[in-house]
Amino acid sequence: IPSIILENLPTFNSAFCFEERLRLLEISFYEYRQTNQVADANVLKGLVKTQVKEQVSRILPRVEESVNATLEAEVLTQSSHSSRTSYAVAADLSEMELKKTLIEKMEGNKSIQRSDEQRNLYKALVE
Repeated sequence: IPSIILENLPTFNSAFCFEERLRLLEISFYEYRQTNQVADANVLKGLVKTQVKEQVSRILPRVEESVNATLEAEVLTQSSHSSRTSYAVAADLSEMELKKTLIEKMEGNKSIQRSDEQRNLYKALVE
């Protein structure tokens, strides 16, 4: 076979456009990977969103219960403290009224002038 004929024979690459087809295939694969990554990211976002919603729906009632219990305890504590404060004020007021009445009666009867013991009791009561 003369060398001129061999030179004119098509090569594997020229006969099947192998390099061009390979280049196009690489481009297609690269584009597929790029779009697939975006799609994967969107799918992942959707999965995370779904999981968060599920977790929140499970956790939120517990949080509400805990907050409500804490608030109820605080309200009861303050209510109890308020009642005790009101009771203490009423008791102090009653005690003051009783002392006032006793002092008035002692001064009216002049019983504080009779003995040292009564005078000392009167002074202690007034103070």
